[in-house]
Amino acid sequence: MLTFEDKLQNLNKLTSKASNPNLTLEESLTTFDEAIKAAQDCIDEINTKRKELNILKLNMDQLSQSASTEDKTHDA
Repeated sequence: MLTFEDKLQNLNKLTSKASNPNLTLEESLTTFDEAIKAAQDCIDEINTKRKELNILKLNMDQLSQSASTEDKTHDA
């Protein structure tokens, strides 16, 4: 499985290739299609990581609230 960095590097290569004025129309279309798919792979990876971060944040918030509640209980 490719890392995000590998996916981004692939997208950069395809973007550079697509800007080559010597490509035929067919090559340009194929490269453009591959670049769109590579960009979507990067977006999907970012969205997945964003969801994971949100879950971690929720867990941290719950732990923080739990610790705060325990501190108040021990102080009483």
